[in-house]
Amino acid sequence: MNEGNTAGVQLSMQVIDPGGRATTASNVDNGLSPFAVLTGRAGTYLVTVHNNNAAGEGYPVSVDCHDGNGDALEAQVIRVQNQ
Repeated sequence: MNEGNTAGVQLSMQVIDPGGRATTASNVDNGLSPFAVLTGRAGTYLVTVHNNNAAGEGYPVSVDCHDGNGDALEAQVIRVQNQ
């Protein structure tokens, strides 16, 4: 996640696995957040992003999936809703 450089803007991303376990990464001002890493099983993961900027600043988010050996998998990412 990359917040950019708007003062006071915070982005938080949460990743939730099919069993309900979750991890969160947050960032405030100027650049990239730490990675939100969740080791889990195969299935559909939910990724949510909270942006506290009422002006609706854009932000890029990328998702990478890896198998048990650490090899990158072809991941399908679908944006369901953005509010």
